[in-house]
Amino acid sequence: MELGFLRRLYDEPGPWVSVYLDATRRTEDAAQAINLRWRGVRADLAQRAVDEATLAAVDRAVERPPRDGAHGYVLFATRGRGAMTARTPTPPARDTGDVGPLPHVVPLLAALGEPVPWVRVVVDRT
Repeated sequence: MELGFLRRLYDEPGPWVSVYLDATRRTEDAAQAINLRWRGVRADLAQRAVDEATLAAVDRAVERPPRDGAHGYVLFATRGRGAMTARTPTPPARDTGDVGPLPHVVPLLAALGEPVPWVRVVVDRT
């Protein structure tokens, strides 16, 4: 898997906010539902002392989630600005927000996954 698209996340010091939201849009009120999910995650992040400027940067990104259908939306922000957004082919199991010295990219990589077409095993007697 090519990971170069993550490089810019590691070029800046943290603290990093990593948000994983279900951005499924199948109904007319989908935007409102996404916003409600974000508000729950936002409240949790605010209790963990994430600065308001960084939360506002994620607010702006959540206002324009990606296209229709079932999918996840991933947002990374630090020091008052959004650094990266991504769409995953499936929604996360639950909406989460994380704060730490580095961005939390493992769920994104797992969701994007790269199919393994085959596995080679070499076996000998030793």
